[in-house]
Amino acid sequence: MTSTENNNNNSNNIHDGKSEKEHADAIHSQHFKTELIAGAMSGALTRCIVAPLDVVKIRFQLQKHDTSHAHQSAVYKSTLQQEYSGVFQTLSKITREEGYRALWKGNLTAEILWISYGAAQFACYSSLNRILDENYTKNICKDEHYKPPPIISLVSGGLSSAAATLLSYPFDTIRTNIVSKKHHVSIYETLKELEKTRSIYNGVGSSLLQIVPLMALQFTFYETLKHTWINLRTNHGNASTQTAKADPVGQFICGGLSGAMSKFLVLPLDVIKKRLQVSKGSTMHYTITTMYRYEGWKSFFKGAIPSLIKAGCSSSLSFMFNNTTTQILKN
Repeated sequence: MTSTENNNNNSNNIHDGKSEKEHADAIHSQHFKTELIAGAMSGALTRCIVAPLDVVKIRFQLQKHDTSHAHQSAVYKSTLQQEYSGVFQTLSKITREEGYRALWKGNLTAEILWISYGAAQFACYSSLNRILDENYTKNICKDEHYKPPPIISLVSGGLSSAAATLLSYPFDTIRTNIVSKKHHVSIYETLKELEKTRSIYNGVGSSLLQIVPLMALQFTFYETLKHTWINLRTNHGNASTQTAKADPVGQFICGGLSGAMSKFLVLPLDVIKKRLQVSKGSTMHYTITTMYRYEGWKSFFKGAIPSLIKAGCSSSLSFMFNNTTTQILKN
């Protein structure tokens, strides 16, 4: 082979390499935009459906429980309220006393919260997978099914949720304060009150402690369950990989299981976060010690049933809507 031919081959390899990189970058740019839109749509649709469960969950978590401990202070006992005793009783009580619209109380801020959170989370998760795992890029370019290693899913899920939480947290605080009140309050009034006490980011530390492991576990569980589902469909159901990937039933089941399992593991942190959001100026340490001293360890699992139902439903709907919207946008 002559020197000229060698130079030509080297030049072609460089151009091919550059072309492949440009192709991968173009696909990832399109993939990022798709995930951004799909995540926003997923958040909006999911929120509309699970809003009543969210209201019930928050009412449970903010309700203080009388454990009849002799050492309870008179001041603390005076704040104890036992209005809600079950999911259906709570739904009935809220609709009877406050009307059906109360089940969607704070829904405007919640929609903004879920749209911004969903868009940021799914887009960041995809981008972090690309950065951390080169095999992810190769399989995305080929449009093939690929299960990231668990450690990649853990890190990407955790970091993407942290970014999404910091972006959307003010809307979460506003929504929680609106839902916690029986009388109607506007977003403006709530925001004004929060600005006075400088508590718009109250509980953000607890929120990050809860949401980062929650979503890290949720994405890891989901990727594992989805991979298992696709293998079952392709090996025993005679379905193609693409058909199994796009199956909304599989996405719904895998999303629901991953959401419920991960939520149960971090539920105490969610309860602490909600208490911090409505108690002006309280620290995490004070909230934890007060809850344990006066309400017992069970207080950290307040609203467990509606929380797990809501987590399972929202996770299943979120993953299903996200994947379905992604498929529609791609087609």
